[in-house]
Amino acid sequence: MKFQHPLQWPTAKARTPETKRKPGRFSSESEKRHCSRRPVTLYEACQRLSSEVQSWTKVGHQWRIDPEKVFITSAISDIKNDGMPYSNRRMPDDPAIAIYFHLDAELMALAINSFASIEQNIAAAAATLEAYRKLDRYGVSLAQGDLIIRLRLPEKATASNTWWSVLGVPINAGSEQIKSAYRKLVKTHHPDTGGDRAAWDRVQSAYKQAMQTVSQ
Repeated sequence: MKFQHPLQWPTAKARTPETKRKPGRFSSESEKRHCSRRPVTLYEACQRLSSEVQSWTKVGHQWRIDPEKVFITSAISDIKNDGMPYSNRRMPDDPAIAIYFHLDAELMALAINSFASIEQNIAAAAATLEAYRKLDRYGVSLAQGDLIIRLRLPEKATASNTWWSVLGVPINAGSEQIKSAYRKLVKTHHPDTGGDRAAWDRVQSAYKQAMQTVSQ
């Protein structure tokens, strides 16, 4: 599980206006029985999310959600080499998170900005995964358009012609990574320099889709 910057909000999900965000009531597990509850910390929220990700898979079975392929996109830019944020740094003003992962090989997005802090939104994501896992146990499918969104590929899309495949970047690539890949491909495929016109058109279309995605 790793953090990535910048935030990549899925186009199918509306954002909660700042005026309607709530403080959140997720607290430290160790202080649940006390009258005065301490709000969950960033570290604790991440631990809960990691635990819920792993809980989808029974011991000894193949990962249903591979923890190494879970990406949390947010406005947090100060990220350590292990992909996790520093816990003692000031959190950004934008508390939204968008988590991308594969569930049984199907790409999903879990986007939340209902609460006023990143810690609360991550804790909410963990609680959401727990709730969906219990529904899944009883054979209830995940509904598109709810908190967890199925990122279905466009009609006729294949693994080789999605925008991230054409540009040669990860699906959760940020704008700078996308632009860098695009500039390199322009030099190779531009028709004025002997490039293939069909390949050029694919690159242009992929770049347009990519930038629309990250700008949401």
